[in-house]
Amino acid sequence: MPKATSNATAEQRAVAGKRLRNAVQRGAVSKPARCESCGQETTLQAHHFDYTLPYDVLWLCMSCHKRIHRIRREEQMSNEAAGLNASNSYQGWTDPDIDE
Repeated sequence: MPKATSNATAEQRAVAGKRLRNAVQRGAVSKPARCESCGQETTLQAHHFDYTLPYDVLWLCMSCHKRIHRIRREEQMSNEAAGLNASNSYQGWTDPDIDE
C-alpha cells in the first residue's frame, strides 16, 4: 500500500475514518450513491482533504480516488523540486475531464 501523501499520522487518519464510518452508520452523514467527480454509481470511498475535519470529505469511486492521489503526489514532487510547500495544493480539486 502506498504511503499517504498528507502530513497526517496513521493514527489521525484512522480516527477520522472511524468517526466518519460511525457518523454514516448513525445517519448523521449521508453517503451519496454516485461518485462526486465522475457520477458513476458504484462503491464509494471517502477522500479527506484535512483529517482534523473527519466529516468534510469528497465521496469518490476508486478510480477517481486514485486519480486525486496521483495528481497530489505529482504536484508534491514538482513543488518539492521547485522548493515549494505543497501541503494544501489540492484543496478545491476538480477533475478537468468532467468539471468545467
